[in-house]
Amino acid sequence: MRVDGHTRFLGLIGHPVGHSLSPSLHNGLAAEYKDNLLYGAFSVEEGDVEAALSGAYALGYQGLNITVPYKSQVMPYLASVAEDGAFIGAVNTLRRGEKGWEGHNTDWSGLLAAMDAAGIPAQGREWLLLGAGGAAAAAAYAAGRAGAARLHILNRGREAAEALAERANALFGRGFAAVEDMDWLAAQPMGSLVGIQATSVGLAPNAGACPLEGLWRQAKGEQSMDMGLYGRFAHMLDMIFAPEESLCLSRVRAAMAGSGRALEGRVSNGLPMLVFQGMEAYGLWTGRAFDAEERRHTLARMEAGKPANVVLLGFMGCGKSWLGPRLAQRLGRPFVDMDAWLEAREGRSVRQIFAEKGESYFREREAEAFGLLMERRSLVIAAGGGLPKTPENRRRLEEATALWIDTPWDLVEARLRGDTGRPLLDGGWESVRSLYEQRLDLYRQVSHMRIQGEEDGERMLQILLPALAAREAELSR
Repeated sequence: MRVDGHTRFLGLIGHPVGHSLSPSLHNGLAAEYKDNLLYGAFSVEEGDVEAALSGAYALGYQGLNITVPYKSQVMPYLASVAEDGAFIGAVNTLRRGEKGWEGHNTDWSGLLAAMDAAGIPAQGREWLLLGAGGAAAAAAYAAGRAGAARLHILNRGREAAEALAERANALFGRGFAAVEDMDWLAAQPMGSLVGIQATSVGLAPNAGACPLEGLWRQAKGEQSMDMGLYGRFAHMLDMIFAPEESLCLSRVRAAMAGSGRALEGRVSNGLPMLVFQGMEAYGLWTGRAFDAEERRHTLARMEAGKPANVVLLGFMGCGKSWLGPRLAQRLGRPFVDMDAWLEAREGRSVRQIFAEKGESYFREREAEAFGLLMERRSLVIAAGGGLPKTPENRRRLEEATALWIDTPWDLVEARLRGDTGRPLLDGGWESVRSLYEQRLDLYRQVSHMRIQGEEDGERMLQILLPALAAREAELSR
């Protein structure tokens, strides 16, 4: 990146800003497209916002991003505010105009780009919006601009939800938006709604919460919510991206798998929206219009800094299915059980696949699925016991942290007694023991880390977490 007398400057104003991905995103775009631009991040104290805006304009800055807590506070100091910013009640992007700063909000267009990238349909669909704050207002505006059939709003505070619905109806037509309750949700057909989660519920470190379940408790007392309500969603985007898979997304994904819609249903966290709203801002400053492939490429660049997948290896009964989700929860990452994922994709059990198509067919589908998962990062994956048999899978394991759960045979045998769902047990215990011995060398060859499998799973986690942290620190150097 060159900096000379022709370099144009951009920046971010907020407090704090040290965590922001914006400098990496925008300076990366400038380098990619050879634009002579430089982007910086500026932490501005409360009370200095007007002076910061005036100073940046006087210095010839071409554009600014605005982040918390100033998205609404800057609006009185702007020469104009676009329709999106006026509806949402906040701006995140300022563009230099002849008479001062022009305010825009790109969250709504970033949301639509993220939905498009995930394969989540927007036009003509029934949207269910969870929340009624600033992020929800951006989603409401997106729904109207995308031509959604109707916008339904669920929120803990009905007054805020009604105010948002009123604004949406005033702009997009009476009857477009309505405030709903949990009884309404329960009455909806399965797989009928496009869900947008726009609250902060479930944001790390409080990753064990979900807004729907909070709404249920508010409406019904302390009753446990029927998990079948998650089946009302055909698709879901959660604006949260830390953890990578919120409890809300996890519940929706499980409901999709349980109803045989794992292939059709689409889910996404908020990272693509974050990246794409930034690209929309860059487009406002430069006049560039990004296509879907350019957005995908930029998202991949931003995700490249995320930690590699952790792939749990080991013989059946070693404890992968127990350890995997607990490890993922502690790390704040999504968990994928390969066998369950394959069963959802195929619409039949592993036993049925072996019986009807044979092991070769299963291994081909397994390799295909593993390849798709390895296109993502920061997952915890419980692999089938035979996954390393395939050369292509062994090559892909080199790009992950392959963790072998080395569980003694006696414990494996005790766990597998009475298990009728595993086709490889059909040959009797002598053949199973022989296969166990054969696989040990395979796991030893492909694994990067090994842990002794035992009954005390919590102790295994206590050993694993610092060891994984040390490996990731080493890999990041």
